[in-house]
Amino acid sequence: MTGHLSKRDVAAPGRPRWNAAVYGMPLLAALAAAPCSVRAQLPQKAPRVAPAADRVQMTALSVSSTTPALGSTMTVQATLRNVDPNYTLNIPWTISVAGPAGNQQVGSGTASAVAPGAAVTVTASWRAVAGDHVATATADPANSLGEMAPHPANNARTTGTVTPEEVRLLTFAEAAAAGAQFASNVQGPTTCRAVGVFDASDPRFLGGQGRGRPLFIADCTTPPQSPPVVTGAKATPVAFTNLTLRNGWTVRSVRVLNRGQDGTRLVGNAGGTPVTLPSVGGISAKTEFSLFADRGAVFEALLEVTIGGPAHRNPLR
Repeated sequence: MTGHLSKRDVAAPGRPRWNAAVYGMPLLAALAAAPCSVRAQLPQKAPRVAPAADRVQMTALSVSSTTPALGSTMTVQATLRNVDPNYTLNIPWTISVAGPAGNQQVGSGTASAVAPGAAVTVTASWRAVAGDHVATATADPANSLGEMAPHPANNARTTGTVTPEEVRLLTFAEAAAAGAQFASNVQGPTTCRAVGVFDASDPRFLGGQGRGRPLFIADCTTPPQSPPVVTGAKATPVAFTNLTLRNGWTVRSVRVLNRGQDGTRLVGNAGGTPVTLPSVGGISAKTEFSLFADRGAVFEALLEVTIGGPAHRNPLR
């Protein structure tokens, strides 16, 4: 057949004919013998991902405290995972905190090159302000990775309520304004200067530096240029009677300062001891003392009751 054309090799008038046996086989053989590097340069068909594929998930969310101190820094920690079995992904994320003042984004970024099945932990910080808040973390918030419903629903998590707390001193004045009673309960007549319980902010006591704490005192010293005190004194003063802490506030700590602590005095034959003190964790601040001072003596004790609770709620009303 060399030098001859069969009828199958002859094209119809105006139409060229291709004979795979004659012309195609040498080309296929040449491609088969080509190096791998040449074949690799040929166009490749990219695998397709089903549009409804679940690609990312937010698997965990936590906060460093659900009752952070007012003004402190709280850490929000989130874990996101690449659940796509085929692709390494760059996963955008955001963390926000919502409260009375609105929604505040406190962190954002992109977790780069997350391998299939791998998880990444991201964090953000928030300065605690008054009010009930919730934190939310979202993976791929704009759905740039192309997930379809219902899968984006597992891209976000929200914490329970975060309520910043305030811890502070309970003062004589605010308690009295809320209806608390303070009784000196002096036993019998006396000519002593001061016997019972008083507001330590009064400039007559501790130079007015008592910071509003109750002061239990029996002062039977003689003031300069005054007639001498001729008697001693006994008393069982009570502070914070009929006062109940409200709205989630409780007693956090109790201290009695005397014998020179924080400016208190003990002179001569005098003394005092607490009969009843508030219980830490309770809602009553009632305190009772028993004290005495002989003529020319003085005893002073400061009561320091610290209370704590939701910063946006009133502890006394």
